[in-house]
Amino acid sequence: MDLSFLLVDRGEHNTAVDIWLILASQGDLVSQATLGLHYAYQGENEASEFYFRRAADQGDAESQYHLGCLLEDQGRLEKAEKCYYQSAEQEYSPAQHKVGLCLEKK
Repeated sequence: MDLSFLLVDRGEHNTAVDIWLILASQGDLVSQATLGLHYAYQGENEASEFYFRRAADQGDAESQYHLGCLLEDQGRLEKAEKCYYQSAEQEYSPAQHKVGLCLEKK
């Protein structure tokens, strides 16, 4: 995994993405989360959601939070709240803040 981040530092993004795709297909949580972020920054919401969901389903609190943000931006508020709660239960502070905002609105 470290090799892929070295490739990014060298400007070889496409090669890094190829590595993450291979590792993500094998269930690597870090690669799935990284691809979620990568595609989010590219504005590719469908791909971003796919990889965040895979990592979130493995219990990754940060991916659960990011998936919640993505869903919230799409107006899918109930699903977003569920993601925030899952992440907050693991003491991920940005998600705890979002849960507070959700409760404030109710």
